[in-house]
Amino acid sequence: FEERFFPREAYQSSPLSLSLLLRNDAAYDVNNVRVSLAGLDNQYIDVHSPDAQIALIEGKSLFNPKGGQADVTFEGIVKPLYQGAEYNTQNFRVYLSYDSKIEFAPTVCINPSLYELFDSGCQVPNGQTSFGGQGGPVSVASMREIIRSGYTNEVEFRLTLRNQGKGKVKKVRLGEAKIGNDPMTCELRGGTFITSREAAIDPLLQRQDMEVICVKKLKDRRSYLTPMYVELFYEYELDLRQQLTIRK
Repeated sequence: FEERFFPREAYQSSPLSLSLLLRNDAAYDVNNVRVSLAGLDNQYIDVHSPDAQIALIEGKSLFNPKGGQADVTFEGIVKPLYQGAEYNTQNFRVYLSYDSKIEFAPTVCINPSLYELFDSGCQVPNGQTSFGGQGGPVSVASMREIIRSGYTNEVEFRLTLRNQGKGKVKKVRLGEAKIGNDPMTCELRGGTFITSREAAIDPLLQRQDMEVICVKKLKDRRSYLTPMYVELFYEYELDLRQQLTIRK
């Protein structure tokens, strides 16, 4: 998101207009966009409505490579300065929050055998596989695949979920998860759990990674490549610091 058209100076006893250009640079739509002003002293500035809401800003796509955008304007009045004062500086904040999602969709190797690592089908990677992101501030940074063979064969995927943006993750919720066309059982680890599929994030733990653990029982003994899909919804918040100087 980009901030624009916020004046750095205003004059006493005059109308005030604070405009914000919101541009979605991510690959996914953002919904329920909420913008609010906080910290302005109402002895100097009277804002008619400090809150605004936008239903949807589209993400980048083939048909919209720059992403969607929306303008938000706050109108108000600058009150007179106190007698003898030449200026007054207002330090305030713009809080911007929204809901969005990511889709993690790699191609993975399923090989139920612990001993035949390569049977002309595919080979399970050793250790973690790193990823550059999925086009949003919250992304899967790495994944580890674990094969368990025995009485029942199953595969476990451990996804590292990371906040790579400048804001705060408020909540994370699991959506659809599958291997090929078969559903997987997934749960979140980390944060303050609401349920095993939804978690609120403690403000003090914003830079700690979360894990998504997905498990699928295997029926086939041969190795093969297949698409994997995990959908994650999240709530995000940005805190933009602003300053406005009121002059005579």
